Amino acid sequence: MKKCYLFIAILAFCISGLMAQTGLPYQAILRNSSGAPQANTRVLLKFDILEYGSGTLLYRETQRPLTDVYGWMSTLIGTGTPLSGSFSSVNWGSAKKLLVSCSDDNGATFNTFSSVLVDNSVFVGAKGDQGDKGDKGDKGDRGDTGLKGDRGDKGDQGDKGDKGDKGDRGDTGLKGDRGDKGDQGDKGDQGERETQVQGFESLDLYQALPICHCLITDKSGICTFHKTMVMDIFGMGWRG
Repeated sequence: MKKCYLFIAILAFCISGLMAQTGLPYQAILRNSSGAPQANTRVLLKFDILEYGSGTLLYRETQRPLTDVYGWMSTLIGTGTPLSGSFSSVNWGSAKKLLVSCSDDNGATFNTFSSVLVDNSVFVGAKGDQGDKGDKGDKGDRGDTGLKGDRGDKGDQGDKGDKGDKGDRGDTGLKGDRGDKGDQGDKGDQGERETQVQGFESLDLYQALPICHCLITDKSGICTFHKTMVMDIFGMGWRG
């Protein structure tokens, strides 16, 4: 009869309350009598959970895990084929004993190779109620400035703004250049002739007679008529 040699690698008890109700993780490596790992081999295992103090059987099941290429097998106690009791009804408030057995003859006989104490001091029980919400934490430090983003699309045209106030009067501009000479004006109409008479008396020293000059000029001052009146003892008469 071929013998199974199992070395227990991991038997995890510190699990969540949910896992406490669904199963216990179990891992082991399968070796032959020479100590060589047995890859891709189906193994029949039996798990017994007993009350530690009295030895009362609380739960029993069997499983058929398959080893990987390195001889390792992984399974979850509590998810196999039940033979006695209910895994979910096990009270983990007190210490328990876990027995692991292996069969070479398809379950006719089992060889127990491991006995493990399951202590409630390390086992995590059922999940408790959610605690109260904690206080708000302190404000964190300001983060570093991020990279400059891409330029956004052009926005829509805004509404027309209100008319602005009248601006102040500007400064006087510079003097402009002198304009071109204007065209000659039309010849004016001829004015009316104006006659000016200037008269005066003088004394002709040579003749000792009164002399009266009559000078007639037009508006421009040009003399147009000049006569001299001589008063003599014979009467008055004009001399040119």
